[in-house]
Amino acid sequence: RNIEYYDSHVWDVKLENITSDEYNAEILRKLRDDDPAFTMIFLTLQFDDEDDFVINDDDDMGWLGYFIGRNTKLQELYIIGDFLDTPGGESDHSHSRIDALTQGISLNKSIEKLEISTESGDLFLHRLGNFFRNNKNLMHLLLSDFNVGPESARNLAVMLRVMSLEYFHLEGLCYDVDSDDFIDDDGVSAEVMSALSKHTRLDSLHLCASKVNQKGCTAIGGLSSLKELSLRCNDIDDEGMNSL
Repeated sequence: RNIEYYDSHVWDVKLENITSDEYNAEILRKLRDDDPAFTMIFLTLQFDDEDDFVINDDDDMGWLGYFIGRNTKLQELYIIGDFLDTPGGESDHSHSRIDALTQGISLNKSIEKLEISTESGDLFLHRLGNFFRNNKNLMHLLLSDFNVGPESARNLAVMLRVMSLEYFHLEGLCYDVDSDDFIDDDGVSAEVMSALSKHTRLDSLHLCASKVNQKGCTAIGGLSSLKELSLRCNDIDDEGMNSL
């Protein structure tokens, strides 16, 4: 299904037929109608709040992504939980659902805050390239609970060059949990640090287990706008500390 399909059926599709329960259907209605009071949504696997869209196998990810993408009032999006931990696990079906979801999300230009905290985060990061390139309102980006592999790290470095963030939180850049060591990244970490050094509005930066070395410290040390800096779980020597 393409955008033309969704556009032509947006007002006749029955929301109860594309969601797993009445709560999710109500959230889709708010998204579809551009409800000005609905500015935040959590995509999760466990219900905790009325803003939670709890994803089940009966929820149509294409429609969910489309409604998020066309919405102009949404300011915050939280993606939480292992989306591949569904019946069938890491199957082609699970990946295709994420593809359908992210294709729609990538059309959104109103979201200011995005947090991705899921073991499937590397896949989301890779699929949301167009979102990062096209959404000029994004100011807050948090990436946690997953390892950003070398390929996604390179893409992240490219995308960071077209963003203008005020807050950035990253955990596990080229870090392999199983071996408790960093993957040989061919300088990918340095590319990310170099891209961050161009963010003149950045006032809060958190880089945990992100292979920040002396060169990385030099790159981010020039960020005069920084008010908060956290570099937990990085092997930084005295020379690196002096660069900050």
